[in-house]
Amino acid sequence: MEYSSACVALVKKYEGLSLTAYQDADGYSIGYGHFGASEGQTITEEEAEQLLISDLNKVAERVNSFVVRALTQGQFDSLCDFVFNLGAGVFHRSKLLYYVNQGMDTWAVDNLLLYVYAGGKIQQSLLNRRNEEVAMYKGIA
Repeated sequence: MEYSSACVALVKKYEGLSLTAYQDADGYSIGYGHFGASEGQTITEEEAEQLLISDLNKVAERVNSFVVRALTQGQFDSLCDFVFNLGAGVFHRSKLLYYVNQGMDTWAVDNLLLYVYAGGKIQQSLLNRRNEEVAMYKGIA
């Protein structure tokens, strides 16, 4: 499967655009959350778009390789946004992937909502993002 424009819009909404590298948890990011930038690096909006598409293509590859059942477009987009935000490793080791692969969609959406903590505290922005992923997964977004 391929991600849709709805997935791109969701990633852009929550990642925001920064044309100057910024410190992230493990280094520097730039554009729409592209990890691997250098301190002081700058890019154009067009370069940010190219990085986003490249990153989302990699994310979609990972989701396609991990998920063993057919998904709706909304389910796929939701999982791509989740992986973009938290990484393929987190998804690959998660109960979420197990529930998705077992077709346990109610459990899957409940599990999505567990990923709202940073620094041991619920982060409103993560809660908002997970709620949008849930709506997308359920096909109501």
